[in-house]
Amino acid sequence: MTEKALEAWAVRALGALDSPKAPDTLLPGLLEHLRSRQRQPWHRRSWHYWPRGLKWAFGLLGAATVGFVAFAWPSSVQIARPAIVEAALLSMRVLAEGGGLYVALPVGLMTLTSALLVLAIAQLMEDGGTQT
Repeated sequence: MTEKALEAWAVRALGALDSPKAPDTLLPGLLEHLRSRQRQPWHRRSWHYWPRGLKWAFGLLGAATVGFVAFAWPSSVQIARPAIVEAALLSMRVLAEGGGLYVALPVGLMTLTSALLVLAIAQLMEDGGTQT
């Protein structure tokens, strides 16, 4: 069988098949699922639906944390330090003095994500773990 004959046979065979039909329960089930997601409280929905003020607060908290770790903390710690702490402080100084934006931005985003996770866990614990 040549390639063209095989293609013609496949087109005829597929054309002879009936179109698949969705079950009658598919659309109502899908609509109910979407309605239940819309009824969820803000802390269980995506970041897009969170209150704007809370987004800003966590952004500022993340930026403040990054600023503290990068600038204030290394100069305020004046104790005998192990080598690993010296390496961490040197890394922070390098970040603060040059090229810090390329690392501070991801670190800030990770800090923000961690803060949001803590908030979500606290909210879940407050709700008692019940689904709404």
